Amino acid sequence: MGRKESTVRLFTRDGVPIRVCSRLATAVDTSGEATKGFDPIYRVGRKIDMYKVDFKEALCLFKGKEARLPVIQVIETKNVGVSSSGNLASFLRLAAEADALKNRVSNEKARHHTSALLRNFKLDDKGPLDKLEVFKFVRSWVRAFVPPNLLGSKNTKFFLDNLKFVLGAGKGSSVRLWQVMRRMSVDTVLWLNSSEVAAERVPLVLKQQALAKVVVWLLQNVVWRVITSYFHLTDMSGTRHKLQFYRKKHFHALFNRNLRAFVSDDLLKPLSANKAMDVLSIPDCPGEAKGRLFPKASGGCRLLAAKKNAHANEDDARLLLALLKDRHPEVVDSRGRGLHRGWSKFAKKAKEKAAKIFFVRVDIKNAFDTIKLSKLSEILVNLAKNEMRETAYVHTVRYLDQHGRVFRSRRLSSKRKREYPVPDGCRLLPVASRPIEARRLLKWVERRGRLHTVAISVGRSRGPLRFLKQKGLIQGDTLSSALCDLYYGEMVKSQLEPAMRREVGAGERRLFVRGVDDFAFFSTSKREAERFLRLMEKGFPEYDCFIRPEKTVTNLGGSGASEFSFCGTLIDVENLQTRPDFSSYHGRSVVDSLKFNLRKGMTEETYENLKGIYNKQIQSSLFPFQSDTT
Repeated sequence: MGRKESTVRLFTRDGVPIRVCSRLATAVDTSGEATKGFDPIYRVGRKIDMYKVDFKEALCLFKGKEARLPVIQVIETKNVGVSSSGNLASFLRLAAEADALKNRVSNEKARHHTSALLRNFKLDDKGPLDKLEVFKFVRSWVRAFVPPNLLGSKNTKFFLDNLKFVLGAGKGSSVRLWQVMRRMSVDTVLWLNSSEVAAERVPLVLKQQALAKVVVWLLQNVVWRVITSYFHLTDMSGTRHKLQFYRKKHFHALFNRNLRAFVSDDLLKPLSANKAMDVLSIPDCPGEAKGRLFPKASGGCRLLAAKKNAHANEDDARLLLALLKDRHPEVVDSRGRGLHRGWSKFAKKAKEKAAKIFFVRVDIKNAFDTIKLSKLSEILVNLAKNEMRETAYVHTVRYLDQHGRVFRSRRLSSKRKREYPVPDGCRLLPVASRPIEARRLLKWVERRGRLHTVAISVGRSRGPLRFLKQKGLIQGDTLSSALCDLYYGEMVKSQLEPAMRREVGAGERRLFVRGVDDFAFFSTSKREAERFLRLMEKGFPEYDCFIRPEKTVTNLGGSGASEFSFCGTLIDVENLQTRPDFSSYHGRSVVDSLKFNLRKGMTEETYENLKGIYNKQIQSSLFPFQSDTT
């Protein structure tokens, strides 16, 4: 008899999942008697701190206050999403099983045994590890140290099966209690069905709550601590929400190698604690940022930073820089609309003349890290002095749609009053305006850029390493993206455009677009495309701007290339068509690109996530540009 085809169905009641059916899962009904002891969608926390690096590989599960307390008291404190209906004193055998686990792992023999288990699996790669090998190690450890009667033999098997989901969940994903306790039953746990428990007539609800607390404690305080004792968890470029597992000793080598390179290249300057306090005491200092090294697929690292407290001027400064960025129309927005408009117009003219299109796409080397802060300061000072009015105005624009929802946006304008278009089906509410001192704000941004300090936490007891950013912009800072666009926009305006300026011949057309570190040039003149390539290969030393030759794509020189990727869009210069570039998703799960909040309605949550992908990567590229040229 053939196996029935597996299906997965998810129903919601007020946004709460009430049933999950598949070949691998039994039903979980949040409204039935079977789960009243705990909240199935309660979030089980996993402690992941990517901004703190601990390189010591040592098994230490019970430490501090927990080492002195009886284990059953620690289990009692675990939250399972509902108010406690009793305590665990009724389950006398639970304390014995939990204490047995504590005694097994709290000696030197356990540490040697764990090290031996690590050597049995393929966990010595210097790059990110295979999660299946990590799971095999954790499974072997659980079987070696967790007493079989703690959860029961069947429940232990189900717990390990469910652990695969926990290891595979992304950094932004929520691990729910029903996902950890899937298929578990109180009927197979001996300490829940002992003669003492039967004599006291312990209700089913309390049994379920006790099992849920033990499962949460076992996951958070035991298994997850084993994982974080030997592996460093981080995300990685190109994988967004996907968690990568590194052996701590290998990540230590990667960390030291890249940090030394940052210092030797004068990107970072080490600061003593006193020197760092002197810098932070300067009035325009943006505050100390928490930094971390973000691994790249190429084997290097990128410095990312996040600030604890934002300065009061940062929101207005971001709006002001966005207004100045509009002075450079070649910049492509994140949704690709600017690329769509420019290419549509260019492709239409090229099709009318039946001209061949030559293209050059180049990639700027270390676009953020090579920015000269002295040159950026010069640009901002000139803008404040020559091209910016003393006062600008922040307009808070609000629209009321036909469903009664209010949409709000903040926009910056050099005029006190301005007319804004009204979308269909909406009504414009009164616009609130307030002035800002634009020139003073630009000068503040200029001074702020030279005072960035970064603190990188290393080790358990050692204080953070502090650095002053001497060159380039900090990725993760609220103003870095806009400043980067402004910096390279001024380079294009002052050096690239004058070198390319000439009278366009009859019937010749060209298009230049850029997005952060990607520059693309299209022309119906081969000579003009060659000139652009020569200029980019030569570089612009005044701005410390050079390209990566290995990433250059062109159809010059008879290479035969007719299609290339630019800012998430595949452009075909022969057929004048475009389509979304999904190559970055090949071999990866869509789960790594989405985050779901099961407290919201599932239909609404799925719609919002997919709409985000549609707006950012598909919207402008779904329609062939040749449709605009016919």
